[in-house]
Amino acid sequence: MDACVSVLRESLFHNNDPDTDSRADLLPCKFHGSLAVLYGKFKKCRRKESFEFDSAIIGDIAARFKATGTEWLTDIDSLLSPFNIDKNRWIAVHIDLSSHSLTVFDPTAAARRGSRLKPELEFICEMFPYLVRTVGQNEAQKNYPLHPLSFTRNTRVSQASTLATSGMLSLFFLEAYATGGFEKVLLVKESGLRQRAELLAVEMFEHCLGDLDAA
Repeated sequence: MDACVSVLRESLFHNNDPDTDSRADLLPCKFHGSLAVLYGKFKKCRRKESFEFDSAIIGDIAARFKATGTEWLTDIDSLLSPFNIDKNRWIAVHIDLSSHSLTVFDPTAAARRGSRLKPELEFICEMFPYLVRTVGQNEAQKNYPLHPLSFTRNTRVSQASTLATSGMLSLFFLEAYATGGFEKVLLVKESGLRQRAELLAVEMFEHCLGDLDAA
């Protein structure tokens, strides 16, 4: 999954055309995990405005801003990422900075009820507003509201026939959202996974080793 995300981050989210700009970015798989390990300390911190996030997290965000020439809220509203649950299935997470919300596109709705899924992502809802403030690259970030992100689980998306296909479905939900919004997410079907996965494999090869035709 890490390799797939890396390729899409480099190919899909370097868009300089304002007419087709999705105002979205894809977060690396490890991003939320790096927040999760800090959640215990965050919960114990009395003055959460003073909580110190890992310098590596802040550094990675700043590096991404520099590489893409974009910043959260001024250029980016949607932050997208696949998220692993129970080490055996994947969901797609959409953080909408402008609406202060977190939405899950869940292709495995039968595996767990929404009321049981929400606690798994509570650390993101609580910590992310403080992270935005800490990044503080622009006035919108510095003044970002600190109340937790609202949580929504969307189960209208295509459902995986097996847990094994939930990863690719979740990844392509995120790709679809970035290129066409939620209506395009609803068009992603399991029947089309193989063809898209084969194309992604070619993109991964060319990303690592160069043009396939030239090779």
